Amino acid sequence: MGFPVFNYSVGYDVNNREPLFYEKYPGSIVDTSQLKLMLNKAQGYGYKKVGFILDRGYFSKQNIEQMDKCGYSFIIMVREWRIWYQN
Repeated sequence: MGFPVFNYSVGYDVNNREPLFYEKYPGSIVDTSQLKLMLNKAQGYGYKKVGFILDRGYFSKQNIEQMDKCGYSFIIMVREWRIWYQN
């Protein structure tokens, strides 16, 4: 239809539902390239107890290792039915 495509990330407090931060990304970018920016933003704001819900575009060994390194919880849709990463 000719409308621009975009992706976004949003963080909010589950207790009071206040937005903590948000970002809009061009829709043609690869999600794996944006996760590091989102994690850096959460760390920059000093958020420690953070959880992410991610679609399968974020599924990569590098992204999983980066979230583990930051100590953040996450739920992520996998691309394949086989398990190839172990912590």
